[in-house]
Amino acid sequence: MAPVTSAYIGPAIREAFDMDINRSAYAAALFYPLDENGQKLFNTKCGIGLVLYLLIMAIPFCIVLYVGVKSAGKIKEFPSSNYGKGLQVQLLKALIAQFPDILAASNLKLLDTMTVSQAVAITNDCLGVGGLVFDELKNNLSIFAGVGNLVTHLNDIHKEDAVMNGLKELESKISQLTNKMQWQFTDLKAFIVENNFYTEIAETANTLMKYQNDVLKNPNEHSIGLFRQAVERTPPLHYAYKFISLFEQNETNPMIWAMNADPYKTEETFERWRKIIDGVLTQFLLLETFVNGMFWDKNMYGPNELKDKIYGIYGRIDWLRGNYKRTYWPGAVENIIHDVQDNGNIKGNDAKALEIKKHLMSILNDHIFYIIVYDHCGTYENHAFQG
Repeated sequence: MAPVTSAYIGPAIREAFDMDINRSAYAAALFYPLDENGQKLFNTKCGIGLVLYLLIMAIPFCIVLYVGVKSAGKIKEFPSSNYGKGLQVQLLKALIAQFPDILAASNLKLLDTMTVSQAVAITNDCLGVGGLVFDELKNNLSIFAGVGNLVTHLNDIHKEDAVMNGLKELESKISQLTNKMQWQFTDLKAFIVENNFYTEIAETANTLMKYQNDVLKNPNEHSIGLFRQAVERTPPLHYAYKFISLFEQNETNPMIWAMNADPYKTEETFERWRKIIDGVLTQFLLLETFVNGMFWDKNMYGPNELKDKIYGIYGRIDWLRGNYKRTYWPGAVENIIHDVQDNGNIKGNDAKALEIKKHLMSILNDHIFYIIVYDHCGTYENHAFQG
């Protein structure tokens, strides 16, 4: 749903909290955000959002109540002599019986709009950091499962309403994310060209994302049926598990291969591949969550299982980080020194010291170095320190 643009409330809320009313209200009412320690946090923003949410939810209730009262008044005006008192009672009973359904339908449509709006906001956050990120998605899986469940219940009546407009915007954002992440799969395929299974994983994720975007852009029986066939042939959970199994073995772990190929064991190489692995697994997590909402009634079994496995992968990555920090010495440092001293283009001891410093700072380590560069001399007793 587009941000509320009231001359008074909308701009004030957006300026104060940098989010639209729907997102603030929905986030506050359905789940409190987590603080940096992972604890539930309830603050002023949540309080205001909760009040706004309750006000928004009261609107359809008031409308239905007003219509119900007016309808009851009309029923009471029926002439008893012609229709009988019993008919009035039956009509009133029927009206009362329909009241919860009408109210539920009104609130459900409002919640659907909010769910799509929240999903768009999360994809915007991912676009801001350059791609799908596990930390942005892990606590919001139910939102994307809700979107998946929603598209299976849409029909032609909703083609031009706020829900459909929101889905089209979401499809556009996810398409942008998919394009941004293509370099991750390209690097994965280019770096390990002899391992066809990585190519298969990359192509599977890319194909399934296209089917998913088709469903978001044009949700109908045909697009949903094609997506179902695709995920039955190539289940995202299966391919995510396959990727995880390859990562868990040193012989097929792309991060280990990349670090072994880097003579300086740099933090840049490590972080580059950490982001690639995070992006690949998060893309499969998004797909599995969407599929779960569409075809498994949001039971969240697959998404939660995959999320737990990804936490395990992060534990493995943290262990590898610590291991490289412990084992870079002396090999990486010796490589730097030999490369600098053998480079005839670097003149003078000061320039050589700066070059060594630059490379030492790039190594994945927590140490402090003291660099001394001196001219060659015949004995250890007569070192000559000069620029």
